[in-house]
Amino acid sequence: MTSLTWDEPGRPEEGSALAGRLVEELSALPHPAAMRQAAEHARALAGRGGAGGPTTGSAGGDGDPLGALIDELLAGGAYHRSVALHMVVAARRGDVAERLLAAAEPREQALALPLLGRVPVAPEALLPMLPDAPPELRRRLYRTLRRRRLTGHADAVVERVLGLHGETDAAALLPACGPATVARLLPRLDFSGRTWRALARHHPGLLLERAERELERTPEPLRPLWWLRHGPAVATAARTDPGRMLRLLGRAPGWGRVGTVEVSVPLAAALRADPEGTLDWLADHPVHLRDAFRGGPGRAARYRRGAGRTARFGGARTPVARSGLPGTLRAALRELPDAALRRLGGLLREHRIAAGVLTDALAALPPARRAVLYHAALPEHGLADGFSPHDRLLGLLPRQEAEAAARRWIAHEAARGEEESLHLRSWLPWPQARAALSAATADPDAEARALAWGRLLVAAARAGGPDPLEESLTLAAGRLRNERDPVRREALGTLADARRAAFHDVHVPALDRLCRDALEARDCSSETVSVVGRLAGRHLSADAPPALRDWAGRTLCQLVTLHGPAALGHPAVGRRTRIMGEPDARVLWSALRPWVVEAAARGRYGPLFEVAGRIGPRSRAALAEVEALLEDACRAPREQDRATAIRMWLEPRPTRDERVARVLAEDPSSIVLPPVWEVVRRRRVDLLDAALGDGVPPGAFRHGRPDWRPWAGREHHRWPPARQHAYRRLLLSLAGGSGAGAPATRTRAIEELGHVPDDGFELLRPFLDDERVPVAEAALAALARVDAAEPALDALLPHLDGDRARVAAHAAARCARRVRPSRLTAALLPLVDGGRPAEVTSRKEAVRLLAGSSAPRALPAVLAVLGDDGQHPDVRAAAVERLRRHSDRPEVQAVLRAAVEVPAVASAVLTVRPLEVPRGTEAFWARLICAVMSSSVARLRHRAVRAHATGRWATAHPRSTSTLADLLIAEHGDPGEAAAIAAALVQAAVDGGAPGALGQVVRRLAHADEELPEPPAGGAGSVPTVEEPRRRAEERPARRAVEAVVAALRLDLGGVGAARTDHLREVLDALREFPTYHRHTVQLGVAALDTDDPGALRDGLLRLVDEAGPHPLRLHALLTTVRDWVVAARRLRTPPTDETLSVSVTALVDRGTPDAALLAVTLITDTTGPNVPPTTLAQLRRLRAHPDPEVRGLARDVPLFT
Repeated sequence: MTSLTWDEPGRPEEGSALAGRLVEELSALPHPAAMRQAAEHARALAGRGGAGGPTTGSAGGDGDPLGALIDELLAGGAYHRSVALHMVVAARRGDVAERLLAAAEPREQALALPLLGRVPVAPEALLPMLPDAPPELRRRLYRTLRRRRLTGHADAVVERVLGLHGETDAAALLPACGPATVARLLPRLDFSGRTWRALARHHPGLLLERAERELERTPEPLRPLWWLRHGPAVATAARTDPGRMLRLLGRAPGWGRVGTVEVSVPLAAALRADPEGTLDWLADHPVHLRDAFRGGPGRAARYRRGAGRTARFGGARTPVARSGLPGTLRAALRELPDAALRRLGGLLREHRIAAGVLTDALAALPPARRAVLYHAALPEHGLADGFSPHDRLLGLLPRQEAEAAARRWIAHEAARGEEESLHLRSWLPWPQARAALSAATADPDAEARALAWGRLLVAAARAGGPDPLEESLTLAAGRLRNERDPVRREALGTLADARRAAFHDVHVPALDRLCRDALEARDCSSETVSVVGRLAGRHLSADAPPALRDWAGRTLCQLVTLHGPAALGHPAVGRRTRIMGEPDARVLWSALRPWVVEAAARGRYGPLFEVAGRIGPRSRAALAEVEALLEDACRAPREQDRATAIRMWLEPRPTRDERVARVLAEDPSSIVLPPVWEVVRRRRVDLLDAALGDGVPPGAFRHGRPDWRPWAGREHHRWPPARQHAYRRLLLSLAGGSGAGAPATRTRAIEELGHVPDDGFELLRPFLDDERVPVAEAALAALARVDAAEPALDALLPHLDGDRARVAAHAAARCARRVRPSRLTAALLPLVDGGRPAEVTSRKEAVRLLAGSSAPRALPAVLAVLGDDGQHPDVRAAAVERLRRHSDRPEVQAVLRAAVEVPAVASAVLTVRPLEVPRGTEAFWARLICAVMSSSVARLRHRAVRAHATGRWATAHPRSTSTLADLLIAEHGDPGEAAAIAAALVQAAVDGGAPGALGQVVRRLAHADEELPEPPAGGAGSVPTVEEPRRRAEERPARRAVEAVVAALRLDLGGVGAARTDHLREVLDALREFPTYHRHTVQLGVAALDTDDPGALRDGLLRLVDEAGPHPLRLHALLTTVRDWVVAARRLRTPPTDETLSVSVTALVDRGTPDAALLAVTLITDTTGPNVPPTTLAQLRRLRAHPDPEVRGLARDVPLFT
């Protein structure tokens, strides 16, 4: 392209002529080249006429040719404005950006936002646009200031934003501000979770200070919910100060069960900074130890990516020796000294962290240091309760350690099966492993033989040196020929997964014979073919031994020739990644080239596509022959082959634009292919003419896609004016078309009209009242996307009271985001006050928009709606949803108190949570919920009870306990509702109820049950019905209520804190006064046992035995409850240690009574294993010799480990 010309030296052409000439010349270029050329013109004009223009008024003038050109372009269409903005950036014309910011129209102000940070703009220039800026424009402004780190601009406007638009907007802008501004405003603002995360990235220290203050104010029961809301942001901020994060976590009991924060991130940083102090903290907070090494939201994803994949237990596959821990924690573990590793291993052992976690930790360490952690985490004999060895763990240990561990486990293989025995013996030294595994290959069972062959080959591959593997391969090649196909497949699969470094050139003859025999067998399956292909593909590598590489190439070529591309198996040819390096790509191509070239010569391009796809576009660029074959395939006779070839040929980014032009030059109809059209509509806009004509251009793809249309979306603002006009004409013709297939095309064309810049609203207006429903609704929906948001909103409002209200309300809500608040309030007030008729859906949306508006008249209008008894209940409920952030105002509270009696409003109140309301208003909302619990509508009462318990509202309003107690006493209906009320009552008592209140309620209920006379006996033929549970609850409601309270107290066995334990014992003391509740006292007594104090646990169990007395039913209840308690404790939390239980067992055996002995046997039954303390084993021997035969029999059923 030639550069712009000048009529006279030093005198440019007139602005309008220059702008027209510039756009005309740019229209002939691809979009990237056109924008580069425009930038060069801008710099050239700036050099002739001065780099800066006037700061006020018009930028043009006789001495400012660039300003005159920019003015002319900004006054044009979308393409002109795009060129102008590129020129502004190239010439760094900040005066143009400031002039756009001071414009009256939001559309002009929006043009300046991409310029912020790229051209010099004074911070004060942002102030004029703030007072009446639409919400969407403000959101884009805040996002720009955050992403481009424009701290000075944010500091200059944040106070103004706070005064004009409230705390939500100011909080969104705060992450872009400087530290001084953040420190000043942080205590005054409430934040959403998204804003917390942004603040954590920009100001982590200040955010942690805010988190500490909030946690201090947050009641303990609400702290898990607080972590659920803000935990990810705090963990992000803690990278800079991990010690403070650990202190925060230490004040969050029970947080570990929330499971939403990757505690491993701050823990890893703390381990690096202070290993000993961090390990001390982990010893005091074991729940976080388990979360860091065992839980977290990213763990499942890491395992799905392959970090934790292993074969089935005892299988013959080589495991993936990678860690499933986060990368930050892996790096921290590698830096720990040996003393810290030993301490960490002791913690993992003490708290019974699973074997898989130990394996992950070992995988993170260098091989030379793994034995340190291994010996510290496992007992001296290498055994642990519930611990099972597997290939991945043993494969991470040094060879000698793995052999020793296998011997130890073989010594305890009495309880193990044959499969695990073979698995362990494969880890012995090669002579011992060969003797045991070779004999197993002659087993009569085919599955056992397959397992034995796999373990034998695995042992040979890891033995070291080529001789063991050569011996095993020779043996397999001689015996597997006449084996079954599953046995051969297992052996070949083991070889395919073995380490490539174990194979050498001497193994080629045996490998070749083994694979040839498997492929020539009559029962050879497709799975076996795939396994052989995978085995050959593993060794088809540039770094493989030459003879082995040649064998792999020959085998793979023969496979694909006979069986097709399916023989290649996984697209990565045995690798974990689809990206193949250039050396390996050359090896693969040289091996498969004959197959590909021969097939291409016959017009079959499937092999070419298969190989080219495996090589990948990056390495394919170095293989000229592959690229040439792909280019030839772009002319294939079959349409499908041609489309695939074009897609793959266009994959390399550097040559994509040029190749698209060549493809279209040969076949204009290829523009219908998605890869081609994507490049044309976004970059090669100079080639658009082929798509904007009448239908698909002539060519090979014309007949296969007759309904194709050049839908452009928002991308056509990049197109030159002439092509934009042609596209508009095409859309209008399609929107008014008819015939087969026209309805779908018509509605899509109308949707596309909404993306047309400048004229979208005018183009859509004729279709708004169309008689055809799909056309009218598509036009209404498209109005949400037009540039002219205010006229579009005016056009949508009349449709809010009709059949199109559903579509119009949604489109109006989207338009409202781009309408100025003053204009929006004036448009919506008639909808909410009844001045304009509208459907309920439309009025609800209008109330939501007004409640979120910063206009002065918006909030009074919403309050009027909420207080108007004549309004529809759903509209009033919508007002409640958006008034939460204004509930600190007295007028809002007064209206809410008056309106909460309306069921719809009450339902909306029940959705509020304590952490979602302004600070200081929690008690107000709790009283509202208590008012709903006293409602005469049963459905609302029940919902309020559940909302009260879920939101933990008793922390803000302790007197709610009495309300729940009254409800429980009065409940005579559904037992499920009584259980829900009891659970809420217990939760409220634990969270903030008065001491003794729960015990008093239980006493009242028990007394009422004792005084209730028995009902008369029913008829002899009475049979229980489906209503029996309700009748049973109505028969003795007080007793069912007590049962519900007991069940609620026992529910949380995994986290009995001090407060819940106090209330549990309070209820226990109350029920001990009533002999008919002995079963419940046993349940509560077991739940109240202290598992951390050996003496307290011993005394508690002895008391329970004494209370059971000589009654068999009481003893049975005690034994059953204790057994369930031990099982639940092991499943839900850290169970009592073996040493702690040993003290109790000894005391029970010493008691000498059969009841105590039976309880001791029950405790031992669920705690025996390889690591049972010697004292417990001694007591078990005593119990086996007990005088009572029942005790002796039960004790002898327990396995004795010596």
